[in-house]
Amino acid sequence: IVLGAFVLALSGAVLGYATVQGGGARVEGLAQQANAFGTSLFHGMLAGIILFAYAGRTWKLIIGLYGGAAFIAMLASGSRGAAFATVVALLIYVWLQYCRQPWRKARAVLPAVIVIIAPVLVAVKMFPDSPLVTRFTELIEGRIGATSGRWDIYRHAWELFLSHPFRGTGMGTFRAYSQYVYTHSTFFDLLVGAGVVAFALYYALYVYAWILLTKLVRVYARIATCRGTLNGCRAVLVGLAAHGAFRAVYCQKIATCLIAALIGFAVRHLWELRQYRRSSLEYNAMRGGTEDHA
Repeated sequence: IVLGAFVLALSGAVLGYATVQGGGARVEGLAQQANAFGTSLFHGMLAGIILFAYAGRTWKLIIGLYGGAAFIAMLASGSRGAAFATVVALLIYVWLQYCRQPWRKARAVLPAVIVIIAPVLVAVKMFPDSPLVTRFTELIEGRIGATSGRWDIYRHAWELFLSHPFRGTGMGTFRAYSQYVYTHSTFFDLLVGAGVVAFALYYALYVYAWILLTKLVRVYARIATCRGTLNGCRAVLVGLAAHGAFRAVYCQKIATCLIAALIGFAVRHLWELRQYRRSSLEYNAMRGGTEDHA
């Protein structure tokens, strides 16, 4: 995923650099849809986050170069949801890695936060006419002046949800109840289409995956590569949830397969750990020992 997204990011950066500098039409990528292009770049960043702690120097360099290319490509695509979710996932990863004893790891925390925040400041100061910065500005001004179409969609979706809070209006029926095609949000899509029950069931998968991964983080707390990879997985879950504020994530194949894979891996691994601990206790009991080698 990282290598494939790297190719997309390089092509997007080359083709869209002029747009990033002077504004203009958004880069749409192979999918011929700018937000879909931004989502592909975002998924590449998620893969990089999971791999980073376990990867060697060469792969760390590749992931870093990809991050630079993806930065320019996202500015050209103007995909607000992908950019916002990427920053959230990176910040959560840093927080999870160093939240246990941040005062002892300040030398690592501060540079990491600077690396994440610096591109945001560079984008705003050096590329104010890029599609991404322009669209974020329009979104903020729309919230203040109530003129943005996206905020109008969210407001209408919320009102529609309040009229059918439990059973919803039916998945895919938002267009029939409004002048808009879709809600541009996983939250509102589920709330409007199937009510609070479907919303709770879907995001229960995220919570369940988070709980399982947290258990594994505690098991491997002293192994840096394992802890980093598992924290990367948890950061990915938060990033996908953040992306849901702008996109219908439950329709994305990569996101759905990734969550299922994380749950399947964690459930199986925790079961194997319990089996190993049980067999070790039984072995020690047979020998008359009391030490738990598990």
